[in-house]
Amino acid sequence: MNLKKLKDQDLLNATKDLVQRERDLLTQVLHHLREVERRKLYSDLGLSNLFEYCVQELKYSEGQAGRRIQALRLLQELPEVEEKIQSGRLSLTNISQAQSFFYQLKKREPQKALSGERKREVLQKLENKSSREGQKVLLKEEGGECILPTEKQRVLSSQHMELRVVLDVHLQRRLEELRSLLGAKALGMSWAELLAVMAELSVESLRVRKFGQRQAAEFQRLEEKAGAKEEMEFEGDLAAEGESEFESKPKVSLETELGLEVGALASTPTSTPAPELGLGLERGLEQKEKAGHRSKRTAHPRSLGKALKAKVWRRDGGKCRKCGTQRNLQIDHVKPVA
Repeated sequence: MNLKKLKDQDLLNATKDLVQRERDLLTQVLHHLREVERRKLYSDLGLSNLFEYCVQELKYSEGQAGRRIQALRLLQELPEVEEKIQSGRLSLTNISQAQSFFYQLKKREPQKALSGERKREVLQKLENKSSREGQKVLLKEEGGECILPTEKQRVLSSQHMELRVVLDVHLQRRLEELRSLLGAKALGMSWAELLAVMAELSVESLRVRKFGQRQAAEFQRLEEKAGAKEEMEFEGDLAAEGESEFESKPKVSLETELGLEVGALASTPTSTPAPELGLGLERGLEQKEKAGHRSKRTAHPRSLGKALKAKVWRRDGGKCRKCGTQRNLQIDHVKPVA
């Protein structure tokens, strides 16, 4: 279509029609994203959440991805929002601001969490408002004067990330107490250096709680040997060292012996074994069953000792073997016990 030849009114009508179709497509995209999340299909692509899927696979900017995810969250709770998006009365920006406001209010004071009817009233006030006008509306709402900026992170380089967080008074006092307990060496520490010390202390104590004193010491030995004391990123030399004690055994034999993997709680159900483990595991179990053997682990298949957990954790690099995330992990049976 040669737009230069269109009459003024035809151009205006065509543009308005395109914008309406764009809004219709937007609501369809939100429904598709909700279904992708329900099926957790992003994990099949090696991604740990819907946000990563939107940014890396769909090529949205971080802001575009965040606004759409906020909108689909609100759409799940209040389906009538869809019609307001299609009509243009509610913009994605105002929906995103409202959803952040609802979430922060609930998180800060659960007893003041807004009901569905109260949320509808707030959204009605946001209709046909610009983003700046929408901010003013939310500031007037109960608790609105305490709206805080959301956490943000930005990659600066392969080794550095900028993180923006808001600290409450209690956490500030805790950090200052930590600085005081560390003594003179902490006087000149930056916030990043202080957080690094706090992370080291926390990781050491949590390892002991999760894996036991002996295995925690083994983790420390491996980190020192690999020269990776800043964070528990079981990459490169550390991951290789974590598997070195099993180098005498073929990989399939190790997985057959353990029958376990590190997986994310938010990943897809484990009734289907991970592709790289499933075939070898099935064959190994069949061979054992045919031979009439019964290992100590299969005698009590639900019992996982701390030493075994640490062994699996090191072998899998402390990451979900399917999507690679390091959050919300559990040690899981490749072949479900049930």
